[in-house]
Amino acid sequence: MRAIRALTLSILVLAAGVAAAVERAVPYADMHKIFSRIASVDGARFVKLRPTWSAADGSMAPGDIRMTIKSRAGDIVVPVDEKGRASFPVRADLEQENPDVMVNVAQGQLTLNIGMDIDAPPEQRFRYGLMQQMQDEIDELMKEQGMMARMFAPDFDALVVEFPPGTAATAVVESSEGAESFTADAQGRIALEDRRAWRREDPWVQLSAKPTRITLRQED
Repeated sequence: MRAIRALTLSILVLAAGVAAAVERAVPYADMHKIFSRIASVDGARFVKLRPTWSAADGSMAPGDIRMTIKSRAGDIVVPVDEKGRASFPVRADLEQENPDVMVNVAQGQLTLNIGMDIDAPPEQRFRYGLMQQMQDEIDELMKEQGMMARMFAPDFDALVVEFPPGTAATAVVESSEGAESFTADAQGRIALEDRRAWRREDPWVQLSAKPTRITLRQED
């Protein structure tokens, strides 16, 4: 089975300041616009976004990135961990004030990578139409994010059910044409291909055990 690839929605580079400066200033409003859109996805059923910071040229480890919001009420330090994760404050009062966000990454190198996890609740029995529901949610989210996001939106060709590696698990698609059984591979994965007939009928899918994950496979 093909590997399940990590998905990246987009890579956004933020650059500001003069070339000779040690720190660079990025307007808070620019950051707010990005992170408020990311926050709008929090209520999604299947999709979760994973924003991480990095230096595009690899000159700095993510954990060495420093961000400080220079608010009139006092500096707000935004810690970035070794994986580039940070909890950036999305606040209306800061958007109105629009202070500088000082960063210690060279001009043109501060990059926000937005990864995307797509997971359904790991049920042992579900309808095949779950695949379409997951795709529909992704399509709607891409539409809300604008033209650039739609251009990079991934396509999918299978619903993938995952079990611990080596598990002798099966999935049975109970269609009107007869039950069809699928066996997990050595990695514990079963891929239920995108079939038009199954989309129309929406049959039940019965698993032999509760899976660890139900996700989508990205088209090559």
